[in-house]
Amino acid sequence: MAITKEYARGTIIAVQAKATVSVGDPDLLEYSWFKDGVLQSTVQTGETATILVSAAATYHVVVSHPNADSVRSDDFIVTLRDPRKILRLIYQTGSFANIDNNTGDFTSFEVVDWNIAENQYEMGPGTVDAGLFGTPASGWWRIFAKEQDLSLDITLRGSPGGDSRSGDGGVGTVRRNFEKSQLYSLRIGDRRTSSNDDVHLNGPNPGRVFSGSGKFGGGCTYMKRGGTLVAVCGGGGGAATNADGGDGGGLNVAGESGQGNSRSGGRVFNPGDQINYSGYPRNFGVRAMTRCGQDPRTGGLLCTFENNSSDNQNNGGFGDNNGGGGGSGLEGGHGGRSSTEGGCGGSGWASGAVTIISAQLGGNTPGKNGSVRIRETGFNNYQVSWEHYTGVRKGWPPSFNYENTGNFNAVVVPQNVGFEQGEGPTQAKHYFITFAEEYPDTNYNINFTYYSDLTAAGNLNETNRTVNIFDKQKGSFRVKFDDKDGSPHIRAATFKVTPA
Repeated sequence: MAITKEYARGTIIAVQAKATVSVGDPDLLEYSWFKDGVLQSTVQTGETATILVSAAATYHVVVSHPNADSVRSDDFIVTLRDPRKILRLIYQTGSFANIDNNTGDFTSFEVVDWNIAENQYEMGPGTVDAGLFGTPASGWWRIFAKEQDLSLDITLRGSPGGDSRSGDGGVGTVRRNFEKSQLYSLRIGDRRTSSNDDVHLNGPNPGRVFSGSGKFGGGCTYMKRGGTLVAVCGGGGGAATNADGGDGGGLNVAGESGQGNSRSGGRVFNPGDQINYSGYPRNFGVRAMTRCGQDPRTGGLLCTFENNSSDNQNNGGFGDNNGGGGGSGLEGGHGGRSSTEGGCGGSGWASGAVTIISAQLGGNTPGKNGSVRIRETGFNNYQVSWEHYTGVRKGWPPSFNYENTGNFNAVVVPQNVGFEQGEGPTQAKHYFITFAEEYPDTNYNINFTYYSDLTAAGNLNETNRTVNIFDKQKGSFRVKFDDKDGSPHIRAATFKVTPA
């Protein structure tokens, strides 16, 4: 019987044959490989032989031996399709013990294949944000472009400190062409309120507190290519009992000093190569991340993959005497030494291997965890619902409300519709929609999925109407609704705007 398998065009496929002999030397087994009936190669080897193929065709192998009759395999039919924009995500579900030191492979993990052309992906829930992200409480992810190179925009958010008065986590977005099959690591910062609520398994830890009721800082969030650091956003400093924590820095942004703390937040500089200490900072000091981690087999730098936390990612300074802990980052922020010294934020950094799209001090507010958002470059997905009561229908006070549920926000403004005032003459009643981030051109899709009006009696009446889109720009468009009775407004609407 024939076996048919489909692969993405450009995939190198390893086809393996295995044979055994009951009498004689297995090293005398000879494998003759055929493509569409034409001999491709003949090799003499042991009990297995492998051929690498990339073309759509029908393959088979004939195995022979001096002490036996030749045997022909079943056909192996390779079909090809165009590569898809698939991003494979692998998240670690076990401890550091569940990692192969020689290969760096997770031995306890889950896998997600994500079509990045259809939507964004956001990870890093912990217990606090599990409902938002819908992903496991893992702080250690690996990703790679499965079938083709992908240009991706990665938003890193460092974790804020442990309570509402602690500092924000730093935020930044990088752009990078992710090479097919090249592994990248993402570590997502921990948000902790005590030593016992590690919500991100294997996530970078913040600065803690030696004594008192000061709050922990926030863990940094970073990305590596293989085992080499390319981007990091710092965690926020923890609050002291009588002072606020400082914000963490985004990409190439220094951390902020905590309130009342005379010492600095984390600084911005290139990470070094030398690992000469272990464990958490002590005696109110801080540490900086190294360019790569430490190889447990040799003690030297390991830049091909990441398999532990020995790059000093847990580098926030400790607080004491009711002071707040520092946030971790490229360099950790100093902790507070009294009740009037908030912890300082950790710093952010980015290498020349990525393009910085945006960066800011703080931005990931207290109460959230660190996180990472991944989307294809140019994928601006706007999905907006609105409800509009003009006041012309009995029993409905005038109002207009809208809600964004896409990965970017749009603004909807009625123009001379009902009680609102806007641009243009009265007869040009319409809605004006603007995007938070514009498209490269005006060749994007707009789909109104639901719309309705109210009858004079106040009953919902869905009617046939024409959506009239005009003045379409890269960052905005206008729309009005034409129906048989000339109603200019829509009681409820939902629309989605996506790349062409």
